[in-house]
Amino acid sequence: MARKNTETLKLKVKMFGGFELSKEGEEVVLGRNTSAKFTQLLEIIWLHAEDGVSRNKLLQDLFGAEDLANISNSLNNLLYQMRKQMVKAGLPDKDYVVKQAGRFIQDPYVEIEVDTSVFRQAVQAGDAAKSPEKKYESYRQAFQIYQGVFLPELVGTTPWVQAESAKLKEMYGRAITWLGSYLKSVSKFEEMYSIFERANQIYPAGDWQADMIDALIGMNHFKEAYQLYEKTLRYYREELAQQPSAKLQSCLQKINEEFVPEPERLADIRSEIMGLKDEEEGAYCCSYPSFIDAYHILSRNIERTQFSIYMMLCTLVDYEGKSFSNSEKLKRHSAELNTAIIQAIRGGDAYCKYSESQYLLLLLGTMQDGTDVIAQRIRRKLKELAGTKAGVICRAVALTDLPTLQ
Repeated sequence: MARKNTETLKLKVKMFGGFELSKEGEEVVLGRNTSAKFTQLLEIIWLHAEDGVSRNKLLQDLFGAEDLANISNSLNNLLYQMRKQMVKAGLPDKDYVVKQAGRFIQDPYVEIEVDTSVFRQAVQAGDAAKSPEKKYESYRQAFQIYQGVFLPELVGTTPWVQAESAKLKEMYGRAITWLGSYLKSVSKFEEMYSIFERANQIYPAGDWQADMIDALIGMNHFKEAYQLYEKTLRYYREELAQQPSAKLQSCLQKINEEFVPEPERLADIRSEIMGLKDEEEGAYCCSYPSFIDAYHILSRNIERTQFSIYMMLCTLVDYEGKSFSNSEKLKRHSAELNTAIIQAIRGGDAYCKYSESQYLLLLLGTMQDGTDVIAQRIRRKLKELAGTKAGVICRAVALTDLPTLQ
């Protein structure tokens, strides 16, 4: 039975970055729990405002495989609870959700503006546009609407939200990829950078850092580009525990190819380099790509200088000599091994984090018996920090022998 209140109510719904409901610019709070079933009911209906939702889909999205004695009664109770909460939140007494031709739709006396719907329309308009200018206008609008992950409070636990989030993310990626290419073609690198910077804030593991670096190169901000490159490498290795993408790895070559310093800038560059100081005392910690560069430079000079250089691989293990299966323990003990290495090797040596469980060391002016001493120091320092809960396996080889290793 329809409600008596037939005045049209206008509401705005935000689902990107979190659920928000507002009326005439004022937020409407539907209780403390934004993951409540009655709120999900409204979100599902509003998400499919144009076509409505079948009863089966609505029940599947809301209840999934839950064992309910009377699922129809559960849905009716949920509808009743939802309407009660809407009135409690200060909204008029309306149906908000009605059944029509076998499908559940939004109340015809409630006009809803949903950010996801506006976003879809903008992307579709961009897809269909013929001119670059029209595409830019539509995709730019879509970019501005997409304020964050779709319903982040539910995305990790609710199947229908995960599925919808993946579709919207794909559309978002398509829009900003085109925007980036277009802005690069017209040399609007600052705007290109700002778009990918915000995309990176929403999806840090989305590989947008490479596009940010590309924009910085376009602005001739080579120092900033390299700093972002180094920071991103550390994020991939330390936070994600994975290798950086080929797209990101190619950025360093781009920086080197594009950066040709003018003669008058050399004095400034020298001052910048001389003014740089290591953040920490002791051995020099560098990124893996920098470690590789150092290795190649040193290996090319071994024959001429007759300098003894060893590379050591330190592998973190548990008290049984096995790899850690618990990621939290691995991360904690990896940090302890990092500290042990800093304290055990000299300031003239270099090291890098190869993976969460392995570190690579370059030991200068060291002989084979010296590497044994260093390995013992690392083990001793790690034991002071981790006790018997973690150990380390150290293997050293002279750089002159590396080419013959199998």
